Parts: sequence; C-alpha cells; structure tokens
Amino acid sequence: ASKLCCLCFDTPGSEWGKNMRELHCEHAIHFECLKTYWMTQVRSQEKLDEILCPGGINGCVRFLTEADTRGIVTQQDRDTAEREIGETQRLIKEITADTGTPMFDCPICADEYEVDQFCCTMPCPSDHRFCFDCVRESFAASIRDRRFNNLKCLLCDFDMSGAEHMPFF
Repeated sequence: ASKLCCLCFDTPGSEWGKNMRELHCEHAIHFECLKTYWMTQVRSQEKLDEILCPGGINGCVRFLTEADTRGIVTQQDRDTAEREIGETQRLIKEITADTGTPMFDCPICADEYEVDQFCCTMPCPSDHRFCFDCVRESFAASIRDRRFNNLKCLLCDFDMSGAEHMPFF
C-alpha cells in the first residue's frame, strides 16, 4: 500500500522515491509539495529552521530535519530565503522606526521647529503652521492697535477677522 502525500493527499503512483519521500516522522510527501511548503513556511515565519512537519494537519508536532529537505531544498533556496527574510525585517524596521519629534519649517523665517513646542497653526482651511515669533511679529501692530478687521492667514490670505477666530489671538 502506498502512502498519500500529507499535503495534497495524492498518491505517488509508480514513482515512489522519484517524486515522493518519507519524512523522519513517517509522513509521505511529494518533493514539489515539500519545497513549496518549506518556502511558504519560511516566508511566513521569517526563519529557516524549526519548520513544523507538513503532517501537522494530521497532528504531527515534529520539525522538519535537514535530512527531510536534503536534495529538495537547495542551498540556493536557503540563501534566497535568508535574503528575503533580511529584506523583510529591514523594511519592517524602517516602517516602524521612531522618526523622533515631529518638526515643521516655518514658511516665513525658514527655520525648523518642533511642532509641539513652537508651532502656531492658523485657523485657515489649510491649517498653515508658523513659528510663534513670526506670528507675533506679523500680527503685533494689528493686535496692539485693536485692528481685528484685516487679520488674514500669512500664507493663503484666509480671512480670520470673524468672531469665531478671535480666540486664536
């Protein structure tokens, strides 16, 4: 009686030993099924070793051995997988890296400032940001002389003279 492949459940036919092998845990598998399974597991787990037996769907809890994959998973396959894992980990690190304190460039003085400490966001639809010093200098005369009818965003000229914008000043 020939064994079924533990992944595709197909029989080896008359090709036993040519396209199918028995793993150390006594599960049978086609060469191509084993290679595809190994590559998929390596990519999803991001590791080359401690790959569970494909017979796990039947309750096997053993790991594949080097002898199980010998002649099927080549050194080139392992090298390719290792490069892919490294690239994936590099990209994850790059994406999740702490970018530090949020910064902005004041469009008037062109200096860089921390958003949380030196940022003044205009109540215009575009939420333009400026440093406090530039806003103070730009609006000082109007505020000192109580001329609130001509207050505009320093970048887009949005009218901020309405009563709803007075808390800004």
